[in-house]
Amino acid sequence: MKMVKFLLPLILFSGLALPGKAQLVDQLIPIHQNRSGQVAAGYIFITPSTLSSPGDYPSSLCILDSIGNPVFFKPFTDQTSGPYPSAQVTDFKLQPSGLLSYATRLASGAMGMYFLDNTFSIVDSIQSMNGFSTDSHDLIHLPDGSYHLVGYENRTLDLSQLTTLDGTQGSETANVLGNVLQRFDAQKNLEFEWKTLDHFAMEDSYQHAFTQPAYLDHAHYNSLEIDDDGNYLLSFRHLHEITKINAQTGEVIWHLGGKNNQFSFLGDTMQFSTQHDARRIDNGNLTLFDNGAYNSVPIARGIEYQLDEINMTATAVWQFGEPNGLPSLFIGNTTRLNNGNTLINWGGAFPLAETTSFTEVDAFGNIVLELDLIPDTYISYRAVKQELPFSIPRPEIGCDGENSTLSAPEGYASYEWNTGATTQNITVSDTGTYQVWVNLGIGFVSSIPYQVNDLASVCNLTNVMEPEPSQFHLFPNPASEELFVEYAERGMMTAQIITVSGQVIETIELDFYENNKQSRIDISRLPVGLYYLRIGGISRSFIKL
Repeated sequence: MKMVKFLLPLILFSGLALPGKAQLVDQLIPIHQNRSGQVAAGYIFITPSTLSSPGDYPSSLCILDSIGNPVFFKPFTDQTSGPYPSAQVTDFKLQPSGLLSYATRLASGAMGMYFLDNTFSIVDSIQSMNGFSTDSHDLIHLPDGSYHLVGYENRTLDLSQLTTLDGTQGSETANVLGNVLQRFDAQKNLEFEWKTLDHFAMEDSYQHAFTQPAYLDHAHYNSLEIDDDGNYLLSFRHLHEITKINAQTGEVIWHLGGKNNQFSFLGDTMQFSTQHDARRIDNGNLTLFDNGAYNSVPIARGIEYQLDEINMTATAVWQFGEPNGLPSLFIGNTTRLNNGNTLINWGGAFPLAETTSFTEVDAFGNIVLELDLIPDTYISYRAVKQELPFSIPRPEIGCDGENSTLSAPEGYASYEWNTGATTQNITVSDTGTYQVWVNLGIGFVSSIPYQVNDLASVCNLTNVMEPEPSQFHLFPNPASEELFVEYAERGMMTAQIITVSGQVIETIELDFYENNKQSRIDISRLPVGLYYLRIGGISRSFIKL
């Protein structure tokens, strides 16, 4: 069965200025930045949304640069001013296929998963099938075109053997929510289906999740990962468990954590609870975000385990706790970055006013970047930092020194400057930072801020606020037969080609000549897909066609 694509309506702004601000600038959620060390390269993907409704800023897709400056913005509202009703939008990220994806609630109330190309235009979408509703927690789209997603089902089951958190006996005809993992081929034909309610007992769920005698959200899946061997890793919040599932037979291979735990935990006396975001990383270890609400010491943390799947041990080899010692009541994630840093989204670490939203730490646990969504009611379901296999086409601000005019490129339907102007060109009348936003695909993209320090020399660009430059560049990207590497230094360098699952498939020596500082890599033998090239601890992604 082939599914029909569906598209969101495009929501653009009329261009009318609010007092003192353009409409778009007025809707950007303010973020406090504190940078104190070497951050990893890449863009930060977040989906700010308020816990209260309405809010001062709309729910949105946001891309920030490596230090937290906004680059791309797509608000989910048809209003031109606040307060804004909340909207469910989650899981904005780069897929292994090279497309971007996100999830949002449709007008019907169901969830839909959308895919964007490098122009931020919607090119594809998918939902769960066989009558199951789509779960928006996670989605995988591979270079072979296959889709891997999870939905949910409702069954009427007897829960009279259980008691709720307040001691009430469960109903004999309770509505039980279960999860359904589905895999589709590139043509969206269903290839595989697996259901939690067929593999877990009702007693496996923890009592804190059972608060209504006639309703139970039993397992509550929140992340999906394809392991190095092609099998599935799923995180189940209400089971306190990471489960490995055979991707062909559906057999449960092992249980990590929870009531069915099969591992001995070493170096970790707390054992995780209500966790999120289980990921297999480059070194073969497993990272996750431990919400920690039911740990022996309630504290949220990012943690890395070395798994021995033969002797069944899980050894904690790295962890970083919430700086104020707070547990996280919901959401959150941990992402290991290409330079060894780790980005942690603290999710619902309450009270929100006492914690930053996102923290990047180095391998030694030193904080190098803190980002905080300033309104205390705003959170992001997930925050990931990824390098893109394409360049975001940001408009470049030009300058006419004779007329003290700054200009944005032609060809856009809308222009919104941080001064409140909505024209292509503006006249500079004061020193300060100038930036323009223009429409791109379903949203808007910003220029790099332009700093004017001297009105007598407007075109003398003395400061551009942007991340540190990349140490090396790849081209063409995508590539089919050969890939060229341009490096800032000369000499011989060792490089690794790494799959998206973290497997090093080739180690090569690159010779950067004194004149052109370029080296060639033959990639003709690589299968089609998304890869990383790592040189000196820095990685860049490329797509093999």
